[in-house]
Amino acid sequence: MRHGAHRLAAIGAVYGALLGALLAACQYDTGVEGRLYACAADDDCIPGFVCSSSAGVCVRPDELDAGIDDRGADAGDGDAGDERADSGTDAGADAGAGDSGSADAGSADGGSADGGDPDAGVPLFAVGGTVAGLAGGNLVLQNNGGDDLTVTGNGPFTFPTKLASGSAYAITVKPGGLPVGMGQSCAVSSGSGMVGSADVTSVRVRCSFTLSGPGGSIPDGPGACGTPGAPFVSTVFVDGGFFNVGSLLLSVSFVTHSWSGDLRMVLAHMPTGTQVTVFDKMRMGSCNANDRLTGTFQFSEAFSPTFCAVASTSGRTLDGGSYAPCDVMSRATSFSAAPPAGFGGESVQGTWQLTITDNDDSDVGSVSGWSLTFSPP
Repeated sequence: MRHGAHRLAAIGAVYGALLGALLAACQYDTGVEGRLYACAADDDCIPGFVCSSSAGVCVRPDELDAGIDDRGADAGDGDAGDERADSGTDAGADAGAGDSGSADAGSADGGSADGGDPDAGVPLFAVGGTVAGLAGGNLVLQNNGGDDLTVTGNGPFTFPTKLASGSAYAITVKPGGLPVGMGQSCAVSSGSGMVGSADVTSVRVRCSFTLSGPGGSIPDGPGACGTPGAPFVSTVFVDGGFFNVGSLLLSVSFVTHSWSGDLRMVLAHMPTGTQVTVFDKMRMGSCNANDRLTGTFQFSEAFSPTFCAVASTSGRTLDGGSYAPCDVMSRATSFSAAPPAGFGGESVQGTWQLTITDNDDSDVGSVSGWSLTFSPP
C-alpha cells in the first residue's frame, strides 16, 4: 500500500506539473504570438503569476520588478496588439506600395516636361538650316522622305518635327517641290548626318533661276577691223530683288558666225550701269581669229581656259564649249567680281542686256537665243 501510495503521489506530481505548464502557457504564451493573459486582479492569475495593474496582464513577479509593465503597456492586450501589428503591417505595405508608385511618378515627372509621356524625357533637337537664292514661289523640303516643310522665302528654316540625339536626318527637295516659274532649281548641301547634342543648323539649300532672252541676227560691220556695225541687243528682266548676285552663268547659242575675231560681246546690268566684257576682237583686238562659231557657249569665271586663249587663225569650227570671259587684251574677266569690274553683290533686280557687235566686214552670223542663270553668294 505504501508503494502504491508513493506511485500515485508521483503520478499526481507529474500531472500537476504538466497542468501547471499548460496553465502557464495560457497565462504567458510567448512561443507563437507573444500574447499575455488579461487580468483585473492577482486572483485572475494562476499561482506563480501576479496581475500587473498598469498593463492589465498576468506576469511573473520578477518581470514585474524588471519593468514588464512598460512592455505590457506598449503591447496592450493580445488582440489590440495584433490589430496594431496587423495595421502596422498593412500600413507599411501600403506605404511601400505608395513609395514605389511615387518613385515611378517621380521618374516620369523628373524626365518629362509634359509629365506623362516617358519618351518626353528624351532631349529632342531641331533640324534646319538656311535657304538662299529662292526667287518667289514655294519650295517644299523633306526630312527622311517626309515631314514636309514649305519654304516661301530666303533665310533660316526649321522642320516641324524634332529628333533625338543619334537620329539620322536627310534633307532633300521633295519631288515636284520646286517653285513654279523662272526656271528655278535648288540643291542641298550638308543635308544628311546624325543629330548630336544640339540643334542642327548647318543644312544649306542654294537655289538659282534662269531667264532666257530672244535671239536674232548679228549685222555685219561696215568696214575694216574696229568699225562696229549695228549691235544685236537682247534683254531679260528680273522683277524682284530676291537676292544679291553671287555668280552668273551666261549661255549663248550661235546658229553660226564665220569669223570669231570680228565679234565683241558685253553683258550689262542696266540699273547700275555695270558691264563685263565676255570677249572682244580676239587675238589682241586684231580681228584675226577666224574660228567658225556654232553651238552653245557657256561663260563663267568658274571655267577654264578663257575664250580668248583658244582663239586661232586656223579656220577651224568651234562647236560650243565652256570658257571664262576675257577682254580685248585677252585678260580674264569676272561676272562675280565686285563692281565696277563685275556684278558681285548687286541686286538681281532689273534689266540685264546682252550686246553683240561685228567689228569687220564680210562675215555675218546669228544667235538662236541666250540665257542668264543667277545664283546667290
